[in-house]
Amino acid sequence: MVSVAALLAVGVNQEGKREILGLDTTTTEDGAGWLAFLRGLVVRGLGACAW
Repeated sequence: MVSVAALLAVGVNQEGKREILGLDTTTTEDGAGWLAFLRGLVVRGLGACAW
């Protein structure tokens, strides 16, 4: 058995509905793991919204 952490990113679309932006698992929940997860979201097109 291996202990893992689930990293989940949730956003809100223009209609006010929540959407899952990303989901990943990692063996350690540290800053480096979160940074890699968030950078992966940016590579896939996540960006700031200027509503």
